[in-house]
Amino acid sequence: MDKNFRSVFFLGLTSIIWGLAFVFQSTGMDHVGPYTYNFGRGLLAGLSLLILILVRPKSMKENHKVDKKLTVVGGIVIGLCLAVGQNLQQLGIVYTDVGKAGFLTTLYIVFIPILYLFLGKKPDRKVFLCVLLAVVGLYFISIKEGFVIEKGDILLILGAIGYAVHIMVISYYSPNTDNVMLSCIQFFVYSIISLIIALFTEDVTLSGIWDARTSLLYTGVLSSAVGYTISIVALKDFDATIGSLILSLESIVAAIAGAVLLHQFLTPRETVGCAIVFIATILAQIDTSKIKEFLAKKKERELAE
Repeated sequence: MDKNFRSVFFLGLTSIIWGLAFVFQSTGMDHVGPYTYNFGRGLLAGLSLLILILVRPKSMKENHKVDKKLTVVGGIVIGLCLAVGQNLQQLGIVYTDVGKAGFLTTLYIVFIPILYLFLGKKPDRKVFLCVLLAVVGLYFISIKEGFVIEKGDILLILGAIGYAVHIMVISYYSPNTDNVMLSCIQFFVYSIISLIIALFTEDVTLSGIWDARTSLLYTGVLSSAVGYTISIVALKDFDATIGSLILSLESIVAAIAGAVLLHQFLTPRETVGCAIVFIATILAQIDTSKIKEFLAKKKERELAE
């Protein structure tokens, strides 16, 4: 199988898996609270990756020098960030349809360059257009009559900011660490934090967790562990920009799955907003420098002729 075709196939599969996860996150809370749900999801994801670490072939091991101490510290820090982002998202899904949740979550792509701006890293000028589009999209999705924004939407937007920080922290720690171990640790940390909060705010029962087993297995094993692993394999030696664009399709999958499986339909106004947000997230990932380089080379060839 051609390497590029294989990468596109697996990235497309990952976007479908992640998009469908929103449905399972919603149905799973028919049996347990959001924090209990995240405890189970994180625990299963961590155990799945731990098994992978023990049996993974040499081809999946890091090809750079690994700092074991940094891997542990990084895993803890990343796990804290994931706990914030994931729990805010899960709480948001309690009050919001999964289709909207999918699109609002992908706003992390727009938030990342904004956060880097506060750290002194000047973003591409296109980012400001992306922010403007995102704000317009959010207006159509979330702002109701009387200029009121729904509670679930606020939680999901805050969760998207949490995810943006989560990804920024990953990019800081990943170059010198064992990435699979890093992710394994983060899932255990996220699970423990979720359990602690659940014990104080929810009625945690084994029967409830057992009733939510199908949903937890999907999001914990398939979405978190398997999805994470195949995305790493697919992105290896593949264009990162194209890869991120394909993964962005999870928001569309979430909207379709919500309509088909849960009969949660977006209103025309929300559909317009989701489309604008999707355009903003796509534009944020396009490397304009490569486009300029391509156009410059094309002009050089035309002049040479």
